[in-house]
Amino acid sequence: KRIRSMYRIPRQYYSEKAISEEYLTKVFERAKRCDIKNNQAYAEFFVARNRMMLTILLVTGIRKEQLRSLKCSDVAHDEHGVTITVTRQKSMDKSRKQKYLPMKAVLPDGSTVRDAFYSYFFNEKRILGTYFFYGADADRPLGKSNLYQIFDRMGFNPHAFRHTSATRTAQVT
Repeated sequence: KRIRSMYRIPRQYYSEKAISEEYLTKVFERAKRCDIKNNQAYAEFFVARNRMMLTILLVTGIRKEQLRSLKCSDVAHDEHGVTITVTRQKSMDKSRKQKYLPMKAVLPDGSTVRDAFYSYFFNEKRILGTYFFYGADADRPLGKSNLYQIFDRMGFNPHAFRHTSATRTAQVT
């Protein structure tokens, strides 16, 4: 059952379909505040995970299902950047594309991709399993309802990040 978003991005923050830098900053700030009541020991891990999700969505523009099904074997990193191999979910040919996240790229909250990646990837609470973002079991992807709850808490629509990523890429080139 799909959870409807309680949050709507106010119209003043849209530029055609892209989100403004001001609202992106607010979303990244919300990601830093984790409202885990029952498990404070994992709060730092959840904050790092949420920031990494936002970073991947913003820089690469992948779909939420591609984010959810991202495997650890699809993520490679070196000192210059992170390369993510994304499988197209909608096509039958299962074609794969590579997306690149430069480590020095600055995020709306002032941190870099390197900060977001290292705080999540090398977090002591992270379990090495099949999926990059996992739920209760590291060998199963994060559930759809969990993903929607995370997005609702941070107050954004993940598809709007896809438009924002395309706009930001077009402005740079």
